[in-house]
Amino acid sequence: MLDFAKIHSSSAQSKNARTTQDDIRDDIACASLRQIYLFRALPHAELRHLAASARLKKVESRATLVAVGDAPEYFHFLVQGAGKVSRLEVSGKESLRFLVKPGDIFGAPGFGPQTIDDTTMFVALKPSTVGRVLARDVEGVLGNTKYLTTLGQIVSQRLRQVEERLDDMTMGTVPCRTARVLLRLCEEFPRAMHCGAKVDVLLTQQDLASIVGATREIVNITLRTFRRDKWLGIHKRYMCIHQRDGLSELAIC
Repeated sequence: MLDFAKIHSSSAQSKNARTTQDDIRDDIACASLRQIYLFRALPHAELRHLAASARLKKVESRATLVAVGDAPEYFHFLVQGAGKVSRLEVSGKESLRFLVKPGDIFGAPGFGPQTIDDTTMFVALKPSTVGRVLARDVEGVLGNTKYLTTLGQIVSQRLRQVEERLDDMTMGTVPCRTARVLLRLCEEFPRAMHCGAKVDVLLTQQDLASIVGATREIVNITLRTFRRDKWLGIHKRYMCIHQRDGLSELAIC
């Protein structure tokens, strides 16, 4: 004979367990969203609403999260690690557009300089934790004044970064531009070392050449010169600034 009381109790316990797991998942998602500058101003209730549809994923270095041709239906955000957003040119060559740090968003539909179109892609530059939330859910909080203010600040910041990038690619000689970029990378992705300051993100020479606005071959010669002058070191493929003063003086051009 079936014991309906036990069945009901077991079912209730299972439901409670699922509810607890969902609550824990939402709490983790809320904490991750709160790290993202764009969402920090949101009230807890609205943040909780976004957390219900947010998904977190750990990816390995060089993993492609947003590929060429993907529909930009999500806001993606970086919780840990580093990544790059690149554009695939008509020639088939990959051109780095900007680097992504923890707290940044990318792949946002209609989001100015960060917008992912059908020729751009996101690649992790180190093991990373990446989140995403449906763009239509984000649209539900667009009436929040603090959110809109933060959104405007981020757009302005990105526009300034685009202007700085154009300066990096056009103002001064290649050594001057390379020095300027290395110093900026050292500020954005810092890690103190006994010999100097490490750029804690693994970039290829082609990545660096895309930022500087020069060929990989010319950038390679420039880096060799910096290493010869003891300004720069390469440790396990990572760049390390040994003599900041020399690079700072060269960067003023």
